[in-house]
Amino acid sequence: MATGTIAQYKIDSIAAHLVAPQAAEISKLENELSAEYTKRALVLLPTKVRECFEEHPEYMYTRNYLYVKGSLRSRNDTVHISVNLPKMANADTPPISSEDEAHLALLVNKIKELQKVRDVLRRKSICAIEKIKTYKRLQVEFPEAYKILIEKVDIGDVKDDSICDTVESLRAELGVTEKK
Repeated sequence: MATGTIAQYKIDSIAAHLVAPQAAEISKLENELSAEYTKRALVLLPTKVRECFEEHPEYMYTRNYLYVKGSLRSRNDTVHISVNLPKMANADTPPISSEDEAHLALLVNKIKELQKVRDVLRRKSICAIEKIKTYKRLQVEFPEAYKILIEKVDIGDVKDDSICDTVESLRAELGVTEKK
């Protein structure tokens, strides 16, 4: 077990592990939003364009990402998603119907709510661990975080005492000889 204070990068890593369930749920919803948007936008493309895109996507410029707005229509009410759609010459985003837009806005709102919850939990976790400061206190006061620290964060930080050697053997290994 390490001693002393917990490094900031370890605190950040513990907090990320603590909010991993929320992050997984957000990722799942973003993938769902991406699939829904792509499916609904492809349906509205002209038939020949859609068929050409589906058969020969390598010959078309494509859109790889998109910002989808929620119901509030503000800059902070958008979600960045990945898509695979033909890029349109005169439009920022591929057109979708207003009913589809309303459905997708609900998904965006759900994602934004989960992101807020995740961010608050992450900040609270970081704050709590920073106040605890030491490994020993973390083990006593926040055993869940300590378990993550030991099992997932500190996994490669085990000190190998065989590396620490005497100065004489190190000098001999390096080929340094004493001058008399």
